[in-house]
Amino acid sequence: SLTPEQVTRLQPVFDQTAQELRAIHANALRNTDEVIHRAHERIAKELTPEQKAKLEAFDEERQEWLRRHLEARDGISKE
Repeated sequence: SLTPEQVTRLQPVFDQTAQELRAIHANALRNTDEVIHRAHERIAKELTPEQKAKLEAFDEERQEWLRRHLEARDGISKE
């Protein structure tokens, strides 16, 4: 367990590490979103119009979740 003095001296390290990890997580979410989007574009070519509509609705929900998640968690906009 750290002493109060150690916590005070190390707090900047903890803060910077947390900030870096939030950025990594946000980037990973964006990269994942891009991979899923590309896959869905390829998949959509093989779907019926009804299936495409369902996929598009799913994509909209996923993108909205991602936007809300990033903004709420980190104050980061997807744009």
